[in-house]
Amino acid sequence: MAIVLATLAAGSTASGATAPDAAAEEPVQWLSGQQLDAQLALPVGITWNATPLREALQRLARTQRVALLLDRRIDPDQPVDFAADQQPLEAALRQLAAGLGADAVLLGSVVYLAPQAEADRLATAAMLRREEVASLPAAARQRWNRSATWNWPDLATPRNLLAELAEAAGLDSTEPAGANPHGARQGVAAVEGCERIPHDLWPAADLPPMTLADRWSLVLAGFSLTYRVAADGSSVQLLPLPEQLTAEQSYPLPADAETLTRRLQRQLAGARLQRRGNRLTVAGTWRQHREVARALRETAPQAGKGPIEQRYSLRVENKTVGSTARALAARLNRRLETDPGATAALGKLITFEVKDATLDGLLHALFDPAGLRFEVDEERIRVLVR
Repeated sequence: MAIVLATLAAGSTASGATAPDAAAEEPVQWLSGQQLDAQLALPVGITWNATPLREALQRLARTQRVALLLDRRIDPDQPVDFAADQQPLEAALRQLAAGLGADAVLLGSVVYLAPQAEADRLATAAMLRREEVASLPAAARQRWNRSATWNWPDLATPRNLLAELAEAAGLDSTEPAGANPHGARQGVAAVEGCERIPHDLWPAADLPPMTLADRWSLVLAGFSLTYRVAADGSSVQLLPLPEQLTAEQSYPLPADAETLTRRLQRQLAGARLQRRGNRLTVAGTWRQHREVARALRETAPQAGKGPIEQRYSLRVENKTVGSTARALAARLNRRLETDPGATAALGKLITFEVKDATLDGLLHALFDPAGLRFEVDEERIRVLVR
């Protein structure tokens, strides 16, 4: 269990800020699939004070290994005051997004923050596109379902990115002269509706493995667009995002299916649920399908699984041992007790960083440089002189 506690910097209480040399940091091994779902369910502590939104999200993404992408219509430079106290990461991201008039949804392996009025529909449209490419001829289906990492440089244009995706899809690369006013590569001639994409410049991005179908959905999301692939896979048509979207999916049911089905019927207003034996078919939005998947995980047998050890990440820059200890104790919901002889050592300035450390390892990193020792239990952290 990984918990990001805070980033404490000299002269600031803001956490989640990206360092100026972030581009030079080690590449992140982004989580996807079940590992991503597991990470989104783990509790996280966040404290941001007047932190620029994009910088905060970049830092959070790296520490959690969860790819986060901000919709082009949300101001990335706005300062954000935000706090989450041991909430599941997914719930914290939704709370953050709500304060921006947005919502956090999954597009493939990316948590995408989009305007609230569209977020669920964008994710539902992506579900439908995955279903549709499953009916393509074998060669085209293989291309559209192929998963790969993706990145682009600073000042990339969405037209260029679409052209790159068109090439990966094996679309017709013939393009009339003069049809490429913004430097897009060959391949967009087989994409009907490219005029719907205005010229834009995007910041650099580094994304986890995603299918080609999901990469198309990701690029088009910021323009309120989705797409349709021709039956033979030879061309793509860009379309406005429909007002109403419903995706259908079937789920295996646990032993106590009747109770769970009744609960979901009450919880998912507007969705259509049909149970047949040990299968539940749900027709609804992405958000409703997300709730079904969460409920099934919560009811799944947990036999054989031991307790999960919590892990902590913390960066401290030029802070006193005492102030850091007080902030840490408050975040951990423990009482801080200090030996009278430790007063001088608690005033020592320290700088350190730990990642995925045990609580014991975190406290050693904090107190060892000051020559202090500690005792910790479920209720308190006691600081003692050596």
